[in-house]
Amino acid sequence: MQTIGLKTCLLVRAYTDGCLSLGQLARALGKSHTDIANLLTLLNIPVLDYDLADELETLESLA
Repeated sequence: MQTIGLKTCLLVRAYTDGCLSLGQLARALGKSHTDIANLLTLLNIPVLDYDLADELETLESLA
């Protein structure tokens, strides 16, 4: 099992708390968006976080 460093851990936490975007996280860690998406997947953290109710409401307003 590979461990992640303190910097990565803190930045990922900031991402999960909504303080950083995926792009900001990638830049801060010097990684590509794909690398960060893979890391988040390995950590069981959703890469995309959509609220289904909000999305359904948007669809209804467009109809």
